[in-house]
Amino acid sequence: MLGEILLFTAALREGAWEDCGGSETSGDQGLRPAMKEPDATALIVARPGELRDGLKALLAATGKVGRISEADDTAAALAIIGQLCAQVAVLDCDIPGGDVPTLLKRIKAECPETKCLVLADGVEQQREAESAGADVTVLKGFPAAKLVQTLSSLL
Repeated sequence: MLGEILLFTAALREGAWEDCGGSETSGDQGLRPAMKEPDATALIVARPGELRDGLKALLAATGKVGRISEADDTAAALAIIGQLCAQVAVLDCDIPGGDVPTLLKRIKAECPETKCLVLADGVEQQREAESAGADVTVLKGFPAAKLVQTLSSLL
């Protein structure tokens, strides 16, 4: 019990809980988990459609991303990178103008703190992305729940 109280006190000090004005008569202690607004930024580089929409939903599911920028191709991605260094970039290897290794190198040169996750169709694309600086590469078909965990760990 003492251990739980100490953990609760530490969480309260760190801002993990906030006062919501409870009352002693209702038994409500007046505390609830603090809700932080998502503040991370993300960039999705993928063709418009189901894959991009799904990636957007998965990033939102992390609860950490407040702004998601989208690019259809390499040129659009480079224009966005010039204006915004996102915390995470998710790149599909099948984008128009799809020189993903060059795009990765540019992202890492201009925004070295940006974590890059690449969706590859095969092992060769996976190797190319890793050698170009991808933080994580996954083969398409990777389970959505694990992808959310992976994205969350990058943020």
